[in-house]
Amino acid sequence: MAITIDGADNKLEIGANATGPSSLRLYEDTDNGTNYVSIIAPSAVTSNRTLTLPDNTGTIVTSASSIAASQLPAGSVLQVVQSTLATFSTTTSTTFTDTGLSASITPSSSSSKILIISSAGVGSSSSAGGSLNRIVRDSTAIFTQGVVYSGAAGTVYAATSLVYLDSPATTSSTTYKIQFATQSASSTSFFNSDFNSFTGETASITLMEIKA
Repeated sequence: MAITIDGADNKLEIGANATGPSSLRLYEDTDNGTNYVSIIAPSAVTSNRTLTLPDNTGTIVTSASSIAASQLPAGSVLQVVQSTLATFSTTTSTTFTDTGLSASITPSSSSSKILIISSAGVGSSSSAGGSLNRIVRDSTAIFTQGVVYSGAAGTVYAATSLVYLDSPATTSSTTYKIQFATQSASSTSFFNSDFNSFTGETASITLMEIKA
């Protein structure tokens, strides 16, 4: 195998005229043994290729490597947690109450953000008021939305979603839950329910840890 050192162009060429792909073999410390790591060129290349090393210190990540969160760019999803609820509930209270839909996540960094996505069927029994849903982090309400309003006498039912990006600033286990209330005590609010048959549907809450 031919080895050519070109001082003018700062090149080291290995096997320029070899009948097989060339390789560069790097041995471990001889105190540990005689194993090595080989860098091997493809047996066929459609054109010249250049691999440029970055100007920083680091470790090359391969398909067999475990990629640490610190190696991922901002905006990466670090973990996903989901819970579902197949039971329904109703309320005539204007004070928020738990629906039973919740999920917990432990952020890997205090700078991470948590994207909350919740989907459920909600309803209101009369034109006197509408249904309110909100997201609560542990015991703190962080996002409230008027979900559905009755336009005329009778009951209105619809599928709705709550989406909110939170900054919990913690690495402790954090619970997010969905609460609901009615806007008027004379109106009944439904959660995860068909108001006619009270057939329970499936609601979900998904938590995604997003690297900041």
